[in-house]
Amino acid sequence: MSEVKKDSNLLEVKSVEVPKEKYGRLNEAVKVMNMPYYNAQDFIHKQMGHVLEQFDKWLEEKEYNEKRQRRSCG
Repeated sequence: MSEVKKDSNLLEVKSVEVPKEKYGRLNEAVKVMNMPYYNAQDFIHKQMGHVLEQFDKWLEEKEYNEKRQRRSCG
């Protein structure tokens, strides 16, 4: 079960359960494959950041296109 708790910076954080074996294998893969991450945690956080950046760009494009479409319709 995941929980929401406050970290030392007063931000709410959410815990996500990951099987210990998979987390360990991911840590090993990150190191053995010389990936540009420090460990599994770094990989996960950077991937989330990348996806959220893409999502923000997508939202901006969607808003732009909706505004453009409203102007052309009326």
